[in-house]
Amino acid sequence: MINSSISKKTLNEVDKIIQSYKEDILRDINKTFTLNLDNKVIIDMFLERKKNIINYKKKPDIIYNNCMARVWVKKYGYFQCNRKRKYSESEFCETHCNHMNYGRIDKKIIMD
Repeated sequence: MINSSISKKTLNEVDKIIQSYKEDILRDINKTFTLNLDNKVIIDMFLERKKNIINYKKKPDIIYNNCMARVWVKKYGYFQCNRKRKYSESEFCETHCNHMNYGRIDKKIIMD
């Protein structure tokens, strides 16, 4: 079995490409079958997207049993990584042992 991970950015880009193909197909259907509908109307009719609203609450306390990396949650800011530590002697999960984008949760954020 192969373990891999895909970033949210990559998944969002793939989603945009798929969404574009869906819109093109609906435009072609509208034209081919002469439905005489506005393209925007037919796209909205079939591709209505509901936004998932996630209510994140700020976690004031650091959980010392979890990974100590700071992560960015889109639209909500910085949080502590919620994964468990990789080893008892390590302070980080498997992902953040190798790479941390935003530093440690218990250290001050340094903006360059």
